[in-house]
Amino acid sequence: MLPSRHSPGWGYALQGSGATSFISVGAPWRRRGLAGALIARALAAQRDAGMNESVLGVDADNAHDAARLYERCGFRVTQRNMVLRKPVGR
Repeated sequence: MLPSRHSPGWGYALQGSGATSFISVGAPWRRRGLAGALIARALAAQRDAGMNESVLGVDADNAHDAARLYERCGFRVTQRNMVLRKPVGR
């Protein structure tokens, strides 16, 4: 996992696996092929870096439309996860 504005960069790496994260297109620009183009570019960059697969996650609240897009791009559902959170305030 690499640092981004959404994560502190802690995590793990799977050898040969790339990750596609935070694909987002603003509402006025949706349904124009932009998300598919972003995904295609991410996959090309991962391939060029020697990755042999790409993984991504999707929010369950957005699963229907997002899953259709990802499946059109060649992704297949391989597992379903549950995310748990707990505040650890001071």
